[in-house]
Amino acid sequence: ILAFQAEGFPDRRGPVLPRRWRWAFVDSARRLGVEPRVWLCRDEGALVGQMASIPIKLKVGDTICDTGWLVDSMVLPSHRHKAIATDS
Repeated sequence: ILAFQAEGFPDRRGPVLPRRWRWAFVDSARRLGVEPRVWLCRDEGALVGQMASIPIKLKVGDTICDTGWLVDSMVLPSHRHKAIATDS
């Protein structure tokens, strides 16, 4: 996942990348007692796309809902316009 992140988000290379990944997806999920919410798309075993969500609690009126803040959606340039993650 970190290699994919480095390719998909080249401005995040280096030591910032693993720290940000842990903070945004692993640690935030642990704080709320949920599993990390990351969806991956592979093509012949290679990771080519992802969508990730930072788990959050959202208050709507008097109700608190578990939800997520969708971030870090990325498809590598080599797979854009190929209708990845579809049924066809």
